[in-house]
Amino acid sequence: MTNYFFIYTSFHAEFCRRIIDLHFKGAHNVAVNHFRRPFEAVAGDSVSEIRNLGIGFWERMRGIRAVRSQLVKAAASGDQLNIFIPHKLGILSNFAYHVLSKKYRSVRINLFYEGVIVFYSYDHNYSENLKYYATRLLSGFLIGIRYRIDKRLLDLNDKRIDKIYSPFTDLETDPDKIVYTPLKRISYNTEKGTAIILGLVLARKQQDDLRRIVNGIFEEVQSLGVTKIYYKEHPLDYSPLFHEVAKERGVELTMIRETQPVESIVHLYRPAHILSSWSSGILNLKCLLPDETSLYCFVTEEITKTTETKKLVSVFSRYGVLVKYV
Repeated sequence: MTNYFFIYTSFHAEFCRRIIDLHFKGAHNVAVNHFRRPFEAVAGDSVSEIRNLGIGFWERMRGIRAVRSQLVKAAASGDQLNIFIPHKLGILSNFAYHVLSKKYRSVRINLFYEGVIVFYSYDHNYSENLKYYATRLLSGFLIGIRYRIDKRLLDLNDKRIDKIYSPFTDLETDPDKIVYTPLKRISYNTEKGTAIILGLVLARKQQDDLRRIVNGIFEEVQSLGVTKIYYKEHPLDYSPLFHEVAKERGVELTMIRETQPVESIVHLYRPAHILSSWSSGILNLKCLLPDETSLYCFVTEEITKTTETKKLVSVFSRYGVLVKYV
């Protein structure tokens, strides 16, 4: 049996290591790193091989093609091949989901916890992500992979999905599919008067909502009597608005420079409060941190007007995150 883990973010790396440690220690585990820098967070005795796909476009294309060949060879051998994906958006995860699982009986597709989107079978508005899909269609074409576009971002009840590895068990799917994989709890004494703000990125047409959310976060921080504010940028994008609003309000932000996911470094700061929008990091931290740490999710009526987004927000409330409308 061989296990392939497709890693797209630093949190994926941490959670895949958790899956390996709890369920697959001693197996042949291969980590395929799509992150745009060498990432060794899953290295160790539990991982047999790490494939970093590289940074440059053609380097990544060659890396994807090489891994594709490796997967086909492993699947054709007849030995059980477990492939772990957070979604089917990446070229390799899309190929595994749509092609390998259909062609080879030895292939098992497993979802692992990506964040709040794993709770339900969400539809994906691909008309708003045309550039994203066009890039993948073209990239797949260049290396001989036909990329498939689905209306559903995830379909938890798809028969192609064998198991779902998650720290939460109340997912919208057959309970027998879920393999409970808890996050490792963190213990510390909170530093009163200390808060962490997690950066967020919204679509260009939602910038007015973003400004309302950012101002709402700073107003909450002030009402809580916070004297020390740490700020961690969103891992995928830089949002200058937090810095602009802090300057307007005469508030000092202390930057968190560590590149690891916030779940890995939060204990260094021991915050009494953590604030953001509907970041999966907020939900993850609620499962990790002492009960004394309060967590806040700020949203607006406009960005939560659809059934899909209302489902997302309900997950935060269900697990004790304080949802604030601004």
